[in-house]
Amino acid sequence: MTHFFRELPSRQWRLCLLYLALTLLLLLPATGLIPLMDRDEPRFAQATREMQKSDQWVIPYFNGEYRFDKPPLTYWWMRLHYQISGPTELAARLHSILATWLSAFFIYRLGRFLFSPAAGFLAGLGFMTCFQVLIHGRLCVADLPMVLTVIVIMDACARLLFAESAPRRFGPAYWQLVAGLAGGFLAKGPVAWGIPLLALLLMRWPLAGASVPWRRLQAPSALIIATALVAIWGLSALWQTDGAYWRVGIGEHVVHRGMAALNGRVNIPVIDYFGTALISLLPWSPFAGAALFQGAPMKGDPRRAFLTGWFVAPFLIFAFYATQLPHYIMPGFAAFFLLLFREGHLPNLTRRLSRIAAGLGLGIAVLISALIVAVAVIPWPEPITRLAPSLRSVAGIMILLSVVLPFTLVFAKRSLTRWLTTCVTFAGAACLLAVVAGNLRTHHPVLQIRERLNPESTPDALYAACGFTEPSLVFYLDSALPWRLEGSISELPNILAETPPRSAVVALSREWQLGKIASQWWMSEAIIPNRDERAKLDSAINPAKFQTETISGYNIARSTWVELVLIRPL
Repeated sequence: MTHFFRELPSRQWRLCLLYLALTLLLLLPATGLIPLMDRDEPRFAQATREMQKSDQWVIPYFNGEYRFDKPPLTYWWMRLHYQISGPTELAARLHSILATWLSAFFIYRLGRFLFSPAAGFLAGLGFMTCFQVLIHGRLCVADLPMVLTVIVIMDACARLLFAESAPRRFGPAYWQLVAGLAGGFLAKGPVAWGIPLLALLLMRWPLAGASVPWRRLQAPSALIIATALVAIWGLSALWQTDGAYWRVGIGEHVVHRGMAALNGRVNIPVIDYFGTALISLLPWSPFAGAALFQGAPMKGDPRRAFLTGWFVAPFLIFAFYATQLPHYIMPGFAAFFLLLFREGHLPNLTRRLSRIAAGLGLGIAVLISALIVAVAVIPWPEPITRLAPSLRSVAGIMILLSVVLPFTLVFAKRSLTRWLTTCVTFAGAACLLAVVAGNLRTHHPVLQIRERLNPESTPDALYAACGFTEPSLVFYLDSALPWRLEGSISELPNILAETPPRSAVVALSREWQLGKIASQWWMSEAIIPNRDERAKLDSAINPAKFQTETISGYNIARSTWVELVLIRPL
C-alpha cells in the first residue's frame, strides 16, 4: 500500500480511471432499476426531455410550463446522456454518478497539494463511500453537480493561496476558479458562491488568525468574468420570462422556501444538522472528533483553518433555513474527509473528545439500525407486508453501513481487515439494494399504469389526473400534449365531460398513510384510509361511456399506499 501511494503523483490519469471504476461499482448497481422518485426526480428528468424536444437551451419546462427551480446546468448535462441512450432512469441519473467521480478526483488533487498523495486518495475514497453521497450520487437532482463546482472553486482557491511561490496572474488556477464560480451558479444559484465566500471569511477570522496572500485570488476580476459568463444565459432567461426566472426562482424557491418547514416537519435550528451529519457521514462519522479537534492548535495553521471553515460554512448558511434537508450540508463533506485523512491514514482516537464523538456516532448508528431492523421483522398487515422485501433489505444495508463497517474501522487493528470488510460490506449492500429496487418497481403505481397504457404507441394521447398528481405520471406517460393535473377529485366530472374525451384519466380512489396503518394496527384499531374518494368516483363515472381499472401501489413521495382508478373511454 505504501508503494501504491508513493507512485500516485506520477499516475494521475490511472488514478482518475481507478476512481471511475470505483464510482461505477458503488453507484451503478440498481440505479437504472430504481423508479424515479417523486417529486424532484421526475421533474428534472421530464424538464430535460421537454427542453430536448423543443430544442430549448435557456428555459426549462415541465408539463409545458416554466420550471424555475434550478438554473440549467443539470439539464444541459442530462441532455448529453439523453442524446446517447434516451430518457431512461439511468440516463437521468448518470450526471450525479459522473459528478461524484469528478468530485472524488478533485478532492484527491487538493489533498495531494495540501498534504500528501495518500491523504488525497483516501479523502476522495471516503467522500464517495459516505452514506449521503451513496444516496445522492444516484439521484436525478442538481446537488452533486453543485458540490462538484464548490470543490473545484476551493481547489483553485487553495492553489492560489497556499502555493510556495506566487502563481502567475491569470494562470490555470485562476481560470479554474472562474469556471467553478460560473458552473456553480449555473448548477444551483448563489449558494455555490456563498459557501466558498463564508469559508474564506471563517478561515481569516476566527479560525486561523494568520494572514494569507488574499490578492492572489484576483477575486474582483474572477467574479466579474464569472458573472459575465452566467449573464450569457441569465439575461436571455430573464428577457424571455419577463423577469419571472429571478422573481420565482429566487423569490419563491430560495427565499420563501427557507421560511416554511417542509411538509410540516419540526424545525430545530442548528441542532438538526449535527444529528443528520452523523448519519450522512457514516461509516466515517465516528472519527469526526479526531478529524476536527485532534492535532496541533489551529491558530497559525491556515490550511487546516481553510478546510475547517469550508466544512462549517454550509452548517452556518443553512442553520436557520426552514427547509432543513440533510443533503444541504453536503458541499462541506470534501473538507471533512481532507481533515480526516490529512495524515495519510485514519486517525487514532487519542483525545477524550474524539472518543466521545466516536461513541456517540456508533451509538446513533446502532440505535437507528435497531429501529429499522425492528420495523423490518414485525409482521405488519396489508399493504405494508407487500413492502417487506424492501424493509428487510434496507435493514440489512443499514446494519452493514452503519454498524458492521464503522465498528470495523474503529476497532480493527490490521489494515487488511478494514479493506476486506469494506469490500464485502459494499458488495452486500449492492445486492440488497437490487432487492429494494425490484420491490419498489413492482409496486410503483405509475409503472403499472404505464404497462396498461403503452404510451409509446400513442405519443399524442391526452391525459389527466385527479387527486393523484405526482410528476412521475408526466415522465412515465410522456405525451406531446400537456397533462391536466388537478389536486381535487371534484374536477373529475368536468374532465370526463370534455370533448374530445381524454385518452385516459387517473383518479385517486383511496390513500393510506403507512405510518397511520402501523399505528392503527398496533393499537388494534380498524385500518381506515386517510382519503376515501370512492363515492365521488362512483357518481362521476358513467359505466356506459367509460371502462375502469383499479391499480394499487406504493407512493414513495408521500410514504402512502394508494388505490387508483384508471378511466378510459369505451
